[in-house]
Amino acid sequence: MTKRYLAWVHKIVPNACSLYHFEGFDKSYLLHEGIELANKFPDDVYFDMHPDRPHDTLLVDSLFNTDKERVISESLKKFLVAKKSPNLEFLPVKIMDHKGKFIEDKYFIMNVLDHQNCLDYDASEAEISLINDKTIDSVEQIVLLDEKVNDNFDIFRICDFPSATLVSESLAKELEDNGFTGIEFLPLDEFD
Repeated sequence: MTKRYLAWVHKIVPNACSLYHFEGFDKSYLLHEGIELANKFPDDVYFDMHPDRPHDTLLVDSLFNTDKERVISESLKKFLVAKKSPNLEFLPVKIMDHKGKFIEDKYFIMNVLDHQNCLDYDASEAEISLINDKTIDSVEQIVLLDEKVNDNFDIFRICDFPSATLVSESLAKELEDNGFTGIEFLPLDEFD
């Protein structure tokens, strides 16, 4: 592994909208498996804004949601498309406001394809799910097996642990320098 990676997490921004229900796609679990979905994704998929936070309506570039998806703005999508990452697809999703109306701003789920089997389970202190033994519920930190990381990707997810999205340090710096909001990058040893 020549590149160094950071974990993409949601940055808490005062009054930023957070998303609650994910509707219109019955197979949402596929978004956590690294499978291409562009040809199967319906047109009427949406998230609604969290009902317990009626005053939180600020739209940032990466919206927090209870489904742990990367829901990103059109401007962030355009930036990432220009990077020509071969393992990303962007699925359009609508956002319903607190009044039951869809907002005009365009948002997309960033679906990260081709997950990598590169987690050091022991060093990461990975806790395997009791429900599905092919899923990791939590880690104390993320430790990668260097020889199993494909450096061709600036963004990737880990097999069996899709809740973590990893970004190369160079891309993270570009995202920060361009002022994209709602995103924070953590060193892998601080991710838990």
